[in-house]
Amino acid sequence: MVDINTGSPDTESEHRRDRRFQVSQAAIITQPGHIEIACEIRDFCLGGLFLKFTNPEAAIASLAKRADAAVEIVFTPASSDTTQTFRIPAQLKRLSPLGIGVSFSKHPVDALRALQKLRMARHRQRLADLPESGAHPQLRDASTTLLSETLLQVHDQMMRVLGDKLSAAAIQASGITEHSGLLSAVQEFNKHAAAVQGRFVQQILDALKHARPVQTQATRDTSDGGLALVDELDFEDWLSTSSEAHKLEEQFREQLIDIEPRIGQLFGFSCDQSNNPFGPAVIGHAYRSALEDVPVIARARQIAYATLRDVLADQLAPLYAELLA
Repeated sequence: MVDINTGSPDTESEHRRDRRFQVSQAAIITQPGHIEIACEIRDFCLGGLFLKFTNPEAAIASLAKRADAAVEIVFTPASSDTTQTFRIPAQLKRLSPLGIGVSFSKHPVDALRALQKLRMARHRQRLADLPESGAHPQLRDASTTLLSETLLQVHDQMMRVLGDKLSAAAIQASGITEHSGLLSAVQEFNKHAAAVQGRFVQQILDALKHARPVQTQATRDTSDGGLALVDELDFEDWLSTSSEAHKLEEQFREQLIDIEPRIGQLFGFSCDQSNNPFGPAVIGHAYRSALEDVPVIARARQIAYATLRDVLADQLAPLYAELLA
């Protein structure tokens, strides 16, 4: 593989941590003064794309000496309801015999949303092609995969903006203790990101499999099998999470009313907003639980919960649309 990357190691490491999602979408690479290069978007993450060449020999000859060149990736989604064409500013990074990786010059929210919708449409088409007798377990598997991939994207997207939000809040902090705590939280969230993401996603998938429910109430289990109220600090933390979840439940009220009986029937349990693994309450409280071992101040956790809500407001819409299709 020919590496034409001369970017910063930190940026590259950050990009490689993002989960990559497979897709198939025709595109072209354009740059003023150079011929257009036909290719196919084969996977994407929040940091960039991998493009497979239609004509590798010609593409490599054209790109080999354009290290770190600024280009545009142009595509029109094949299954889009409109004929919108996306033009993504990007930088050439890793050239291989079959294709090239590019990093985004700025985060292309709408283009990534279009690629995610395309992936979901492909999932639905594969299910539609199955014989009716085999569709039920396949639908469970597909729904589980969509949920898992959505949660991974949610956390990746959160980590891209959370540091800036914490730093901005530190500037407005009421005192030196809060200021220092918020700046320290930036490092702690980055340090624990992989572990938090793993716990966050696994808790929700366990709830979906009935292995272990996510605690969405302001109580905790006791040694004798009963329930007890959580302490004051834990209650404030629970309240912050519940407040953000409630905002999302209001935003997606109609979709959740339709989704809950479908999920209950598909996965075999009585599904409501308190135990719906696809719902804001379970997702929010699973994230709260995943943060328990991260040593950050309460204000930093509140900012994280609000950031999660903002990201979910964007990511849940296509997930719910697919579940209701």
